[in-house]
Amino acid sequence: MEGIFFRGTTVTLLGLSCLACVRTRLAGAPRELTHERLTAATVALDGEVHRLATCWSGDREYFLGVDLADENQGTFLRLAIDPMDGPRLRLTRGSGASAERLHFDASACRELRAEIEPTGWRVNHVRDFKGELKADCTHANGTHMVAHVAFSHCH
Repeated sequence: MEGIFFRGTTVTLLGLSCLACVRTRLAGAPRELTHERLTAATVALDGEVHRLATCWSGDREYFLGVDLADENQGTFLRLAIDPMDGPRLRLTRGSGASAERLHFDASACRELRAEIEPTGWRVNHVRDFKGELKADCTHANGTHMVAHVAFSHCH
């Protein structure tokens, strides 16, 4: 009898643990996409548009900001807020040793505006953030990047 009670309790506890789960998503990236919503969660590199679909809080790696990734997890955009210099971006394309990493700060951008604020929620001691990013930047190598992102529940 104790074994049945224990198994039932375990299953119940596992089921209850998922009640607190929140699916992380970018604002503007619902199931049905319209052109208007798509522009709120994209990064364009030399005209090639990547739809951003997921985000993670910078708290996971001890920085104020977020990490954003496209649907295929092949393009990553890190938005970090430097307390002295303001927003900075790191764009990573590809993976492993062949990954290309480009860094952008205000000096490389015609427009670089970012807002990040905690929502008041915490998930496993990681703060949840909402905010937005608008950037129009050109790297020293000539790569042009335009980003329009609004995010919520990024943890």
